[in-house]
Amino acid sequence: MAGSLDVSVVKDRLLAVFKIFVQNILEEDEVDIASLNLTIINNRLVRESFEEQITEAFEIYILMQTIAANSKATKRQLERKYFTAEQWKAYDFVRFHTGKIEIQMNGNLQSVYFPIRPACHYISEQSKFSLMQSVNRESQQNKVDDLFAATPDLIDEMVYNEGLQRQAFAITP
Repeated sequence: MAGSLDVSVVKDRLLAVFKIFVQNILEEDEVDIASLNLTIINNRLVRESFEEQITEAFEIYILMQTIAANSKATKRQLERKYFTAEQWKAYDFVRFHTGKIEIQMNGNLQSVYFPIRPACHYISEQSKFSLMQSVNRESQQNKVDDLFAATPDLIDEMVYNEGLQRQAFAITP
């Protein structure tokens, strides 16, 4: 007999993990998740923000997406109308900070999900464009090699831009 996944339990766990994460980020004991502005949380994220408890939320999100890819019932339960306001905030936050690539392997297309670290949102459009224009596309291996070669400089730029964004400037008359 095949079992079924109670998606509401999984959503509730995602919410519980997210709530603890938000309380830590905001340094508050009680937080109203339903009325929370996610921009406030996103603005408080630092490089290390995804190192602790929130990793479970990413794992839950990835599990839900993986199951939904093979189950119409689960996919339907991931529509916004099947979430409470609080569950949706948690889901939306994790969704915004999760990337996906598709890999063709042995004739099968596989989706791979991964957390997008906060610093990654600080890459400049110029750097994205430059990378896209300069990557050698003669083979899959060349593309991967060029990406890995560019990675240290891209990370340096993102970390530097994140630091600039968070730096306070005093303006005097």
